[in-house]
Amino acid sequence: MARDVLSAAWKEISRRHFAAGIKMLSAREEIYEDNAEYYIMLGTAFLYSGDAGTAAGYYQRARRITVTNVNLLLGQAAIYLRRGLTDRALDYYLEVLDQEPGNKTAKKAMEFIRTNGEYATICKWADTGKLEEFYPPLGINSNKVILWTATALGFILGVGIAVVFIMNRPKVDYNRAAQDMPNLVLSKSDEKNALATDLSQGSYNFILSSKEVTESYNDALKYFQVHRDNMCQVEINRVLVSNASESIKEKAKLLQDYLEEPSFDTISDVFTASQIAKEPSLYTNCYVVWGGRVSNVFEAENSYSCRFLVGYEDMKNVEAVVQLDFDYLPRIEPDQGLKVLGKIEKDGNGFRLKGLAVYQTLKNGL
Repeated sequence: MARDVLSAAWKEISRRHFAAGIKMLSAREEIYEDNAEYYIMLGTAFLYSGDAGTAAGYYQRARRITVTNVNLLLGQAAIYLRRGLTDRALDYYLEVLDQEPGNKTAKKAMEFIRTNGEYATICKWADTGKLEEFYPPLGINSNKVILWTATALGFILGVGIAVVFIMNRPKVDYNRAAQDMPNLVLSKSDEKNALATDLSQGSYNFILSSKEVTESYNDALKYFQVHRDNMCQVEINRVLVSNASESIKEKAKLLQDYLEEPSFDTISDVFTASQIAKEPSLYTNCYVVWGGRVSNVFEAENSYSCRFLVGYEDMKNVEAVVQLDFDYLPRIEPDQGLKVLGKIEKDGNGFRLKGLAVYQTLKNGL
């Protein structure tokens, strides 16, 4: 049972579903007390989420149990590297090479420090997410393997569809996943029958024309190709809450499955609380990074809820007050400002925020 939980959590983390992995692990904290693998796994999930402070805490707990685990050493080295403390990072990378002389991650990181170790460059790499190549490796993303396998099978079994796709969509370049994904591209039949035939069978936030449906879906594909997942999600939502046909909605749901959870370093196209309040259904499942302060905090054994005062870091103006919930206990100093990485969820006619990670300059310096 215990081994199964760690395996299942690692599967989610390797798929880049960090919040799901953190939730599974956090619910087993009492069971895995003093388990180094558990702490390293949690630290790595938080590190990739952009919450280096919490990651450092879990790595430190693991270090009380073992000092030779390669992933632990790589994680701690990455934290020092993010802070620009290259001398400390090098010490850890040398420890890695003592354990594994051929470790590629350590060698690449040491070469980066040697050639690009200025603090300004480190900040730039951290901001763009490029430093993640020096984090403990997660292995192959099984979601992408599934996508590539499905694409290959689809190509083999549906050559005719692929030919039609290539002939009629020459400007679509799938540089993010596989080259040919006819299962995600609108067919001629989809475009011809883009609208639901019976509007009495549902309620719709948007009544669109055939042209608007196809344009919105194709815009979603374009945003997906350039890693603008928030903009992609907005267009997917527009299709899903509109009078689009079921076949197009099914393709929109399939595309949504391949969107990735961002970190503080990789998120783009962040929407404001006032934007989202105007049409919450359009921004459901989008991610945001907002600054503010917490109030009315309620902590349970494995959860944390509060009212989040968006924009109130400087204690001058409150842009919005949003319900914020975590499926684990984050390390938050309630009397200090913080930044939250969260996911927008529909809540009646409004919205709430599911917390994934926090960034806060804590008094203990983590």
